[in-house]
Amino acid sequence: AAVEVGGITEALVYPNDFDMPLALDGRSDHLPGGGSIVVFRMDSPLDDRKIYQAKTRFAETESCQLCAACRDGTRMLRKSIQAMHSGEMHPEQERVVREVVATMEVSSNCGHGKAFGATARKVLDRAAKKRRQRDYSKIASSWKH
Repeated sequence: AAVEVGGITEALVYPNDFDMPLALDGRSDHLPGGGSIVVFRMDSPLDDRKIYQAKTRFAETESCQLCAACRDGTRMLRKSIQAMHSGEMHPEQERVVREVVATMEVSSNCGHGKAFGATARKVLDRAAKKRRQRDYSKIASSWKH
């Protein structure tokens, strides 16, 4: 299960974060307080990879193409979403994507690129967390033998 709070440029919110407060000022420790709320099916497995593929296609299509940060950043994100989502992104590739995302957040001419940069950062952070958990599980399971 997941919800999208604020609109298509926002990251998905998963059940463990449903208790986050809402705010209108864009604080990273709060959910956006404006816009829409979309609830994704709770009676079947959630394929958030497909959702993020659609989001990156939207971001690339709707980019005005006037600034390199958003124009090139959304294209890179669309091409990288599979590796980002699966947690299998090579560390050097992740470093480059994080730099592009940070550039989008501060250098895009409009809110579209800035917002999607922030969403991509959240996806990268979630993928890195999942990768660390998977790595810790592998280490812990090797100790049992």
